[in-house]
Amino acid sequence: MNQGYTKTVDWWTLGVLLYEMMVSRPRNPGIFGTDMVFQTGLPPFYDEDVNVMYQRIVSDPLLFPQDMPHDEMTLITGLLQRDPSKRLGSNGAEEIKRHPFFSKHIDWHRYVVHFLRCMHTGMLTGRHPLQADRKENPTSIQAYRRKC
Repeated sequence: MNQGYTKTVDWWTLGVLLYEMMVSRPRNPGIFGTDMVFQTGLPPFYDEDVNVMYQRIVSDPLLFPQDMPHDEMTLITGLLQRDPSKRLGSNGAEEIKRHPFFSKHIDWHRYVVHFLRCMHTGMLTGRHPLQADRKENPTSIQAYRRKC
């Protein structure tokens, strides 16, 4: 706390967002019980009293449902590391991109090539591909993909 703003604050925020999205999604549909506490969609250390919430951030353990996939848990745990110098991403975004949660499912090189090709198309035509599609067909994502 009170250490100033660095990118590690952004990584903490990403961890909170991912926690809300991943931990709050329904697990074991139709089964109600102790797992229900994780289906709230709230941040990991939430409390209506801000002072209590700050205390929880500093001292409470990070809790996960029992059936949470390991890659998801380690990603969120790394992003919500209390020590900013040890937080996942403190050595740059590449550290996060190499985490198994992302590296198993995302081909970053392919994504960048696709992005650059789309941006190049926009520069050659003088307009961004999405802007052109909105004029031609406002709901056409397929048209955008064809252009790129």
